[in-house]
Amino acid sequence: METIETIFENYKTQHNEETPNTQEQQAAYDDFTCCIDKVFNDENLDEYQRQQLVFDKAVIYARASEKSGFVLGFKMAMNIIQECKR
Repeated sequence: METIETIFENYKTQHNEETPNTQEQQAAYDDFTCCIDKVFNDENLDEYQRQQLVFDKAVIYARASEKSGFVLGFKMAMNIIQECKR
């Protein structure tokens, strides 16, 4: 039997690992990009590389949070189904 994490990863793969963005997500992304641009000077290669590192770390964190949220929601749904069967 597949684990919840595997189900999530398979779903993401089937959708090219793209989740539709909500307006809230787009606004947060735009704010983050604006802040990054203010902190780092992208005309300097070292600064640009640091900017990319921060951005990459933020994306990794966001994806891990998305996966955790999926797993938690899945478990909650399964618990609700179990309760309804009783």
